[in-house]
Amino acid sequence: RHPLLSRDGRAALQSSPACLVPRPARAPPRPAGPGAAKRSIAAINTMPAEEVTQQLVRSRAADGTETLSGWLRAFFAAGQRTGSVHVAFCPPLDALPKVAVEQIDGPEARIRTAQALPYGVRLDLKLAVAAREPTGVLLQFSATSAREK
Repeated sequence: RHPLLSRDGRAALQSSPACLVPRPARAPPRPAGPGAAKRSIAAINTMPAEEVTQQLVRSRAADGTETLSGWLRAFFAAGQRTGSVHVAFCPPLDALPKVAVEQIDGPEARIRTAQALPYGVRLDLKLAVAAREPTGVLLQFSATSAREK
């Protein structure tokens, strides 16, 4: 019989001290070296597949600066002209991010950073002309936040 099971095979009480198995201590995460940022950027320099809606890489430089970068795809239904893309940062960044965004593919659109907070960004898009058929706009995106001192 297993020590954590009762005679009838059911799990013993979860609050039992026998269930509290100590975990080995983990070392705190180390900041990525200078080559890590280049590898992260290289990973997102290849256009994602059509079905990918978000592809993000989060990296931390030796000075504590964090960057989230990657691809975002906004979808528009036929007749739609405006839309928004939301990106959540979990865990939140240490400070307000500086956001850079560039349209890579899709119909001509105006892109505006509507809101940039430590826990996320909202980008508003407006197509030059309403979509005639369902379509998508592919964006390359980065949000950088310097660690507050």
